[in-house]
Amino acid sequence: MRDEIKFIAGVLTGGEPHCAADFDWYYILGFLELHKIAGVFYRRAAEKNIKIPTVVLRKLQGIFKGQEYRVRLMRKWIEDVSYELDCAKLDYIFLKGSVLAHTVFCGAPAYSDGERVSNDIDILVRSSCVTEVANALKNMGFKQGFWDWKTQKFNPLSRAEIVSRRMNRGETAPFIALTENERVPFIEVDVNFSVDYLPTGGERIVDAMLLSKKQYGGKTKRRLYGASPEWFFIHLILHQYKESVLYFMAERGKETDLYKLLDIYLLMKNGIIDLETVKNIAVVYGLTGEVCAVLQSVQKVFNCEIPEWAKAEQREPRVVMPAENREFEWTAPLEERISFFNRLSFLREVNR
Repeated sequence: MRDEIKFIAGVLTGGEPHCAADFDWYYILGFLELHKIAGVFYRRAAEKNIKIPTVVLRKLQGIFKGQEYRVRLMRKWIEDVSYELDCAKLDYIFLKGSVLAHTVFCGAPAYSDGERVSNDIDILVRSSCVTEVANALKNMGFKQGFWDWKTQKFNPLSRAEIVSRRMNRGETAPFIALTENERVPFIEVDVNFSVDYLPTGGERIVDAMLLSKKQYGGKTKRRLYGASPEWFFIHLILHQYKESVLYFMAERGKETDLYKLLDIYLLMKNGIIDLETVKNIAVVYGLTGEVCAVLQSVQKVFNCEIPEWAKAEQREPRVVMPAENREFEWTAPLEERISFFNRLSFLREVNR
């Protein structure tokens, strides 16, 4: 692991790492932005009075302020989505950043405004409820498609494309609403109905997450539904695991997004999660391998303690191309390859 990444990890974990004179700050800035941790790095470094070059500090401050603006704008949309789904009497929960950045999670906020930014609003529903949720979102003006940053226009998806995505993934095609805001031109909602990369993965787990739901307050005018702390934690792990084993995520350099590992680390560090309950859930629902793999990744990056039961020795999961029935294995450990921009060179295809 490069010294610059050790420095970044030290700041994020609340330490006071030494800022070396020979650090490559171009590398650090790019790494922070690509891993979506620039805002939280800026705030944590400021809290510890860690000396950072002035020009870099100004850049980080600009990123933080931009994220703070976006988070507060998104909060209003999250409240409106919550209101519409509740009026329609639908069973749902918010996931990931919608809870972490917009609520006080069990009395201890994981992030302050500006530290963590969400690009979309993620919700989880049962597959049988997807059509009703879609109708509620369409009543709010959402349409399925994508925002083209080059043309600055919304591009709708065809009916065939919408159906294909729903049939072949564990989530719908994105729902997009235009905001008429130059800084945040659109809001995206992703409707998840599986915890796997397949549309029929883990119905029992989805049911359990929805049955565990509780309300979280603190930053929004409306209290938001999310999974119980332990099930919320499990979902963060399953989402990270899913993305870490898909080849197309590795192609995009997103199989080890550091902000996702940081979410998991902070919930463990803050003592919010009962890890014995997490262990029991993992055993009952057959998720021990996934949980151990991700917690070991968190340990490697942040040099932190994880429960003894999560240290079970195991090989890093293979990366797959499901449609082509192909598998790959990593030829270098996570703590080494995370220093590289293009990590595909560390993948080797294996015979099945």
